Amino acid sequence: MVRQLSTSISDLVLAAISFRASYLLFQNSNYTACVGFFLIAFAASHGVVRFGMTSPSQLLVRCHYTAAWVAQIVGIPCIAIAFTLKEHLNTVAYINAALSVTCLATARLTGPSTQEKAGGIVGAFAVFSILGVSLIRFNPYGIIGGLCVVLSVFIGVKGTALRLPRVDWFHYVLAIGNVSFQLALVQKQSPVYYESR
Repeated sequence: MVRQLSTSISDLVLAAISFRASYLLFQNSNYTACVGFFLIAFAASHGVVRFGMTSPSQLLVRCHYTAAWVAQIVGIPCIAIAFTLKEHLNTVAYINAALSVTCLATARLTGPSTQEKAGGIVGAFAVFSILGVSLIRFNPYGIIGGLCVVLSVFIGVKGTALRLPRVDWFHYVLAIGNVSFQLALVQKQSPVYYESR
C-alpha cells in the first residue's frame, strides 16, 4: 500500500479542529457536544496514523474503521443532542439518543453492511435534526455546518476531484462543518426586547 500523505494531512486538520471544538465546549460545560467532537477527533487521529504509514497493520485499519463508525453513530448524534437541548427540543434529543443507543446495542447482531446502513440513517437523522433546529431558530452557523456535512456526503470518499483524493475534500468540508457547529453551540442567544406601550 502506498502512503497517502495528503489524506493523513486532511485527517490531521479534521482531528485538530475537532479536538479544539471538544476542548472549547468542555470549557462551556457542554459535555454532550464535547464527547461528540472528541469521538470525531479520535477517529480522525487514527486516520492520521493509518494514512501516514506505507503498510498499516490490519488492526490499525480495523480500529480506524470502528472509530469512524462510532463517530458517525455516537459522535454526530451527541452534537445533535446538544443542539436540540440548547433549543429545548427534548423529544428530538431523546430520539437521537435512542437511535444511537439502538444502533450500538444491535451492532453485534448485524452484519457489516447492515451496520453501515444503520450508521448512515442515525447520522442522517442527527444532521437533519441540527439543520431543522438551526433553520427554525435561525442559527446561521448551524445551517452552514449542516450543509457542510450534507455536502461531504455528496463528495464521497472514493476517487479524485480537482487533483486531490475525494476523501481529502471530505475531511476538509467536515472540518469546516465542525468549526461552524462549534461556533453555533457557543453562540449566545440574542436577547429579545419588547417595547412597552
